[in-house]
Amino acid sequence: MNIKQPLKKYLPPSSNTFMSRMLELENQIKSQAKLLEIQQEQNQSLLLKLSEINQVNPNNLNKMQEALEVEINKLKIQIQLQEQIQKEKDLKNIRKLEFDEVIFSIIIPVYNVELHLEECLNSIFTQTLHYSSFEVICVDDGSTDRSQEILKEYSDKYCNLTILYQEHKFAGAARNYGVTIAKGNYILFMDSDDFIENNLLEEAYFRIQYTQAEVILIDADIYNHIDGNFLPLPSVLQEKYLPNKLVFSEKDIPEHIFNISSGVVWNKFIKKSLIDRYDIKFPNFRTSQDVPFVFSIMALAKTITIINKVFYHLRRGHGTNLAASRDLSGGIFFTSYHFLQSELQRFGVYERLKRSFVNRALTGCMYGINNFTDSKARMDMEQLFINKYSHVFEIFDKDGEYFYPEYKTNYINYIAMKKQYNKL
Repeated sequence: MNIKQPLKKYLPPSSNTFMSRMLELENQIKSQAKLLEIQQEQNQSLLLKLSEINQVNPNNLNKMQEALEVEINKLKIQIQLQEQIQKEKDLKNIRKLEFDEVIFSIIIPVYNVELHLEECLNSIFTQTLHYSSFEVICVDDGSTDRSQEILKEYSDKYCNLTILYQEHKFAGAARNYGVTIAKGNYILFMDSDDFIENNLLEEAYFRIQYTQAEVILIDADIYNHIDGNFLPLPSVLQEKYLPNKLVFSEKDIPEHIFNISSGVVWNKFIKKSLIDRYDIKFPNFRTSQDVPFVFSIMALAKTITIINKVFYHLRRGHGTNLAASRDLSGGIFFTSYHFLQSELQRFGVYERLKRSFVNRALTGCMYGINNFTDSKARMDMEQLFINKYSHVFEIFDKDGEYFYPEYKTNYINYIAMKKQYNKL
């Protein structure tokens, strides 16, 4: 019999203490790197002088240069080892800690995923960070398979799992419901058929302590359920648009803030106070409910940081994912971007972020149209886009230079579509 044990109350490490230790280490590394740079310049200068006065023949000079580079590389390795040793010490300390507050709330909409739900939950409950640091909130969205039974089994076993129930209202409503009871400082939304690396929360905790960022983005890949292979997912993070800063906001990249990451919610840790401050909610759509929520968050966050490692695995090839049935949703992606546009106007940031929005809206709409498998439905969506939403989203009057290079194909296809319907 599994008896639920209460969470023990211990104080986590002080953020100031942790950051001081990290900053001290960083300063030590910078100092040693500077000394290396000075030493290298001095040695280079000496070698040059010796060469100029012909006191060293070219062969010996080359040997001395090679020996110097070997020594410099040794010192660099020592610095890296020192940094790694310190990190390992911090990791060992953190893994032993029990927390007196919930750092992370992981919210998962659950709907008829009996085949994959256990893998999802196991990836969470085997995290290297102590279980007292996080809670799991599963919102059953009216499942008719064994999903509720599986949730009950895990709830009996893990004291930090809460189950909520609602009629079938789709993922957006389920996520909003979960947020209302979340106790964590940060929220991570997951899909119930995906899974994560077991050190994700640990890495996120490190970054939060170091940066205090309101949003932490992580990298992800695709897990092919059919053959078991992992495939890259380049749209999740677009490094070329990132500023050369550890922490940034839309003020650093106003023309690209909606282009650094796709409009999915599951690769982002979001500070709950940010959600509460602006009363940001998921719209109750069948699909595409992530877009207005995610991009509103990106527009409003004062501090954003990125951990450029793959921690999240998006399952594909099984036909039950939340995003697997777009034909049933009609042109909901139009409504989703219109909702986002209205939210950005409500927050007073639309004009400043317009170019990024227009590029993202064009891409999202073309992607949505291309996903239609029924030719008649697809033609209807094309006409709706050309006659209405290309105007609503201020796409129709822009020339090719307004769109970013990777979106040019979408622009060209849009122009071809306009010609087809004689709207030029």
